[in-house]
Amino acid sequence: MTGEPMLRVAMHQPNYLPWAGFFDKMHRADLFVIEDHLAFSKGKECWHARNRVRTPGGWRYLTIPIAKEYEGRPFNEVFFRETKFKKQHPRIIQNLYSKSRFYRKYFDDFCEIMLNKNDTLAAYNLEIIKWMAGCFGIKTEIVLSSELDFDRTKTKTEMIIEILKACGATHYLSGDGAKDYLAHELFPRNNIILEFQNFVQARYSQAFEGWVPNLSAVDVLFNTGNLNLSRTD
Repeated sequence: MTGEPMLRVAMHQPNYLPWAGFFDKMHRADLFVIEDHLAFSKGKECWHARNRVRTPGGWRYLTIPIAKEYEGRPFNEVFFRETKFKKQHPRIIQNLYSKSRFYRKYFDDFCEIMLNKNDTLAAYNLEIIKWMAGCFGIKTEIVLSSELDFDRTKTKTEMIIEILKACGATHYLSGDGAKDYLAHELFPRNNIILEFQNFVQARYSQAFEGWVPNLSAVDVLFNTGNLNLSRTD
């Protein structure tokens, strides 16, 4: 790979109002793939249709209602059961963050982006992701996995390799949670350098007393106005 231009690629499913680690990974990549071809899940550890925001007593979920019939369908084929949440969630944010330092700077635009008319989960979340990335000054190019040419019959690490090859990646930036399930040996075999994010959520002042880490990055945005207080070690 000597002399070859470096292209660091990261990827993630189209989460709803993602946390700071999502945007840190995007910022560190040259190209960010939104995996909209993957299957939607409503499992406990899934953040595709929900995320957490700060409350006086700790935190609460903001959840997009998704009909059970869409379980296991690709994100770009998951349609909304109803769209009341597009107005309800901004009202909740208003009640919780109206006294935050950067509330006035971002809230009107936040309401507007939440009302975007996309009717699939992937497209809706992508608009919000792009807006939040712009607020954080992130200029990384974003592509959709559904628009890439790769072998969709592959699974796990092999599928990741296929996507990376379709992008022309020289480096793959993975989240730390994948360390245990990735087949590490496949990356050098395909001339791709595997890297891990090693993200740590730095502490910052929140709207209420106490500290709750790893909330939606809207908490970082309304309280700090930037992503500088989120770091990697």
